[in-house]
Amino acid sequence: MNIEAKISTIISEECKLTDKALIQTYIMNRRDAILSEHINNVDQIHEPGYAGFKYYTTKLTPKNRNHSGLIYAKTKEELETKIIAYYLQVKDEACLTVRKALVSALGGDEYSFGKTPRRTLQRFDKNLSDLSQVKVSQLTEADIRKALDKLVSTKPTEKEFNETVSSLNKLADYCQYEHIEAINIREVIAIYRKVRLTGKHIWKVSTKQTKNLAFTRAEASKIVRYALRHPSYKAFSVAILITTGLRAGELLGLEIDDVYLSEGYLWIHQSEDTKTYELLDYVKENKSREVYLSDEALTILKSCLEYRLRDASNSPFLLLNPCSSDRKMHLRAVDDFMREVIHTDVLGYSKEREARSPHDCRRTYASLEHLSGTPINVIMDQLGHSNVGQTWEYIKNVVEASERRRQLKGGRLIFQEVTSQEPHKDAVNAV
Repeated sequence: MNIEAKISTIISEECKLTDKALIQTYIMNRRDAILSEHINNVDQIHEPGYAGFKYYTTKLTPKNRNHSGLIYAKTKEELETKIIAYYLQVKDEACLTVRKALVSALGGDEYSFGKTPRRTLQRFDKNLSDLSQVKVSQLTEADIRKALDKLVSTKPTEKEFNETVSSLNKLADYCQYEHIEAINIREVIAIYRKVRLTGKHIWKVSTKQTKNLAFTRAEASKIVRYALRHPSYKAFSVAILITTGLRAGELLGLEIDDVYLSEGYLWIHQSEDTKTYELLDYVKENKSREVYLSDEALTILKSCLEYRLRDASNSPFLLLNPCSSDRKMHLRAVDDFMREVIHTDVLGYSKEREARSPHDCRRTYASLEHLSGTPINVIMDQLGHSNVGQTWEYIKNVVEASERRRQLKGGRLIFQEVTSQEPHKDAVNAV
């Protein structure tokens, strides 16, 4: 799709009209408005001969251009198209490389990236550098397969492979959003996984994966005490998940007005989509509910609310994150905190051991409440489940493991003296 067609498509989507004549009128008026605003507020369109230039020229915002803030064109129509494309942020795929497109997809300025986009770009540069200078419009299935084959030949871990491929997925989403004609990258990756990796056991389990993903009582205690001693939004978010059993999206959508400390409950009626960050005015299974707070949960919520009210932000949400673009806490920040701080610094585990996720805090709450004697139907209501079976899936591994350990008698090899010979004594002696 050329630039003019992309401009027409974007403006057509912007106007939300159905009549073709009205759409064309809107497109022309929108183009004229952009050109008029540029000429009045930035610079005139200068014809050939102005200041010795051989082409049509005008000035754009210098800080976003590396050639003295000037753009050139052989015709006036071409220059006007470039001006409109600049203001609508339309990319010219004829000169857009894969790496430049990925940088734009991650935020636009790699020198001011946060930790997550910077890490994504670093993985791309390390593992898929062969694709960096390929034009997006010229990217082929063979190019992607070749780059992935090279990555697989280095025997990456499954996590490294998936996180590297995620950079290509971001590129695919960006091309679709920006109306850039490119190969279906997601489809190529899906076929590669199905054909190239099926039966290829390139990832072997090197460490034991824990079946029970809930924190133990001792681990949960360390995490909650850490939040009280080292108050921060991220630390409080994990402690609240452990002591209330909220879903991560429900916690991220929690507003200050939804916290009723005097009555001792939280009003859960909205949640955040943890993938798109969109605020939803409902919760899972449409079960808006009151989540009542234990004494421990009340202590955590009081401390968190005091910490939040010291912040001058006008945001209605309980948990903030100064590092995010909208200054609001999102799932990625909580997940990174659990893996990088809770797992290693607070609990003292090595990076080879599997780290817990935010949803495992919900399993922890359910398990600890059940082991403390709370009726399972009460836990079900707190978690917002539709039936007891859902709740039991959260706690059965912990309960079954505890019960099995309690019933083991041991072989009386150390703590009780063997007083009688076993029945097969003669057979052993004979051997």
